[in-house]
Amino acid sequence: MIGRVIEIASEGRHLARYRGLMTVTCDGAEDGRVPLDDVGVLLCNARGLTYSNDLLVELAKRGAAVVLCGNNYLPVAWLWPLEGHHIQALRMRCQLEASLPLQKRLWQAVVRAKIGQQKMTLSLLIYFTDKQYENIVSFSGPTRQPANQNPQQYTLF
Repeated sequence: MIGRVIEIASEGRHLARYRGLMTVTCDGAEDGRVPLDDVGVLLCNARGLTYSNDLLVELAKRGAAVVLCGNNYLPVAWLWPLEGHHIQALRMRCQLEASLPLQKRLWQAVVRAKIGQQKMTLSLLIYFTDKQYENIVSFSGPTRQPANQNPQQYTLF
């Protein structure tokens, strides 16, 4: 099973391990729990975030990656388990050896999913007029045009 990506983006949180769970606390009050076996990637993207060494060790034992981001929200470090790294290496090898048509289809699926999520978010916020929303809803993903050549859809965002 490919684990979930857990992003911690709120300031002042502390991450720790309690039994088989990752706990998220703020000012001593628990905000949530996630089973450690469900975590595939822990994305640490918040100022003032602290975590216990015990949690990082347990995540590594389970094959989860931990990505540490800087103030500019870009990754600055990646903690990767030493044992069992063959699974991640296999995934990366498969991605590298994928045919160009498969790579393009996968990228198209990623772009479609991102735009679909943006449409849903914007529709909930009632940000667009009805005509602008229709243009987005009718968008079906990137075409065979060169990268970033779908101006009507991309400029709306």
